[in-house]
Amino acid sequence: MDTDTPPKDFVKLMHAGDESLKYTPKKNNEMWSRATKSVQESPERVFNELENTRVANDETMAKGIALAKHYQAMGDDLKASELYVELAKKATEAGRTVQALNLMRRTTPEGVLMSTMREVESYNDKMKNKPNKQINITPEQRAEFLGKLREAYAMPEGN
Repeated sequence: MDTDTPPKDFVKLMHAGDESLKYTPKKNNEMWSRATKSVQESPERVFNELENTRVANDETMAKGIALAKHYQAMGDDLKASELYVELAKKATEAGRTVQALNLMRRTTPEGVLMSTMREVESYNDKMKNKPNKQINITPEQRAEFLGKLREAYAMPEGN
């Protein structure tokens, strides 16, 4: 099987990526540098940001860890440990969000579309040096595919 060529039926259904579905990894050292710089500039501001954030993202967690290390370096282990407890709570909430997205991905037409588009993006990334092999999906094709998925999900079991 030629792994450089997607199945013809798949190509028929799909064609042009959506920027919002792309995942661009962030470099840890760059994120850590920004976080430590923020803490050095104003630990109070970072503390207030963290206090006003319900669910943490990668940047928030990095700032929180940098702030906790700042407190430890100043000898305030109590404040550092309290901050780690709060970060753990925020990370738990973030994990629940990921869990909900995984459930959506497996159980709804919209989730199947989202997973499919990520697969297309992954395939296109692998084929970035072979543009003629990439799959381009238009918004109209995505809408048509979603409509077909919804029809399939609406069918009674066994049909």
